[in-house]
Amino acid sequence: MRRFIKSLSILAAIFVGYKLILFGAIMWCKSSPYNVTANYRERDYGINSAKNFIIVGTSNVKANFDYNRINNQLNGFTARSSSLTSPWGLYLMLKNAKANSTLNDIMLFDFTYNIYEEDNFLPANTAVYGCLSLEDYKSVLKFSPKILCKYLINQSVLNSNLITYFELVFNNWKNSTSSVLNPLGKNELLITQTPHNGSFLDSYFDCSYPYKAKEQRVGNELNMTYIKKVKNYIDANFNQPHYYYLPELNKNNYSFRTTEIDTLANIFSTINSFSSSQFLNNQMDVPHYHLNKCGATANTTTLLNYLKSADYLPKGSIK
Repeated sequence: MRRFIKSLSILAAIFVGYKLILFGAIMWCKSSPYNVTANYRERDYGINSAKNFIIVGTSNVKANFDYNRINNQLNGFTARSSSLTSPWGLYLMLKNAKANSTLNDIMLFDFTYNIYEEDNFLPANTAVYGCLSLEDYKSVLKFSPKILCKYLINQSVLNSNLITYFELVFNNWKNSTSSVLNPLGKNELLITQTPHNGSFLDSYFDCSYPYKAKEQRVGNELNMTYIKKVKNYIDANFNQPHYYYLPELNKNNYSFRTTEIDTLANIFSTINSFSSSQFLNNQMDVPHYHLNKCGATANTTTLLNYLKSADYLPKGSIK
């Protein structure tokens, strides 16, 4: 028995040592001049001002609202988006939103349903390795030791994302340079009347375009205990007024459990209802959580009506 325990202890020590060496290698790359960083932000829409109404989410928030129209209805606030693509995960979405907002702003969180899955708080991604600092790891540890442990355990020399990161850093070392993945273009205003806005396909502007998006679903059952922690985390990190919005989905093509959505809406006290978040085929675009121009127009009308119906904005801030 003692021999077994000793062997087990040796294996555990080897495993821990291996993970520490791997983590040390990642942090060395991160701090080196050869690091591969990433502009993980989406191209946000709207112009930053002293007071902003910021819609936070994934790429859905740039496609699903007409920011020109919202701005035409606001007084003293400028509407804009703050978005990251889904693979970056909720932690970096919130970090990005916090870094690009002030206490003068009002936030509206509109996350796609998959972002509420626990595995999507800090998913492994090639460029993420070059973005996370020790402070980020500490923040994730404080939020959930379980999530951080799972993230670190998944780091392996067999992990294709990690291998790609090390290869990119090595190439930079050979060329004595650094690099940026997905360089971010300048912010620009979403103009839905422009026929060929570079950020959208033609199908976005053609409401008769055949809808071909796959079924929208949550891969795993939502962990409501985790979701309550997310709500508390957001409330603790965003001291300005902030609200929540149920994400947009296809009325006839989803496999969510409505009881889970009702619970989600209650936890976050969303300003919209589940029925108002559903859209028809001719209002949807690809990917399956994007609306087309017709859907964005309807969604913007819904949002403005909700904003006018309650005191979400300071008095006189909306026409």
